Amino acid sequence: ACDVRYFDYENTDGFGDTAGFDANGRVTGLGWQSVVSVHTGVQYRASRRLLLRLGYQYNDNPIRANPVFFNASSPLIVQHVISTGLSYYLTDSLSLSLAYLHGFENRSTGAIHVPGAGPLPGTSVSSRISADALSAGLTLRY
Repeated sequence: ACDVRYFDYENTDGFGDTAGFDANGRVTGLGWQSVVSVHTGVQYRASRRLLLRLGYQYNDNPIRANPVFFNASSPLIVQHVISTGLSYYLTDSLSLSLAYLHGFENRSTGAIHVPGAGPLPGTSVSSRISADALSAGLTLRY
């Protein structure tokens, strides 16, 4: 399977608005750009009871270099994710599923911004993230 998505962050209030401070020192927006996300996956039936899965996801980074300061805690910079999983049918109506994913480390770096002054020359702030997740589920069909 393959799924391609477009996220129009640039035209979404708050997300696409220019990153900066207003006259009261409030953040005006995050300055995100619109992105494309591609998800692919395969499933293989190893036996009557066992299904195996493998997937990959790619996301553009919505955060440009200049507004990194305003997005320091954003989890949206993970660009490459690989996942694997399985489902095992214990009976015809009861199955156990396990899945694992790993989001590879990515980093964004930009200048520190000060209300009324803008970016401070010679300063730097970085946001770095990676992710791992493990999930399990039990499905009962009736």
